[in-house]
Amino acid sequence: MNKKQKKFDDDDGRTIADMSSVSRQPLIIPKFNQFKDNKNTNKEEKEKNPWEDDSLSKQERRPFILGVLGATLLISSIFAIAFALAILFFMFLGK
Repeated sequence: MNKKQKKFDDDDGRTIADMSSVSRQPLIIPKFNQFKDNKNTNKEEKEKNPWEDDSLSKQERRPFILGVLGATLLISSIFAIAFALAILFFMFLGK
């Protein structure tokens, strides 16, 4: 039996954007040095994109990461305590 191929009226087969060279971003451990500055880039491009600046070393980057994790734990613990208090409140309200 011959399978029928779908034909779409609006598809002419052209490639709009070639995504074959795009790699997937790692979710757990990000790549910090992914965007290397070329020697041909000028100062104006660096000022436009400050996130591509590799001014921090690995030793300087670690305290920032630990600070972000600490702030995340603090905020999540506040929400967990508020959620536990809400459950206790509704338990006493139901008696």
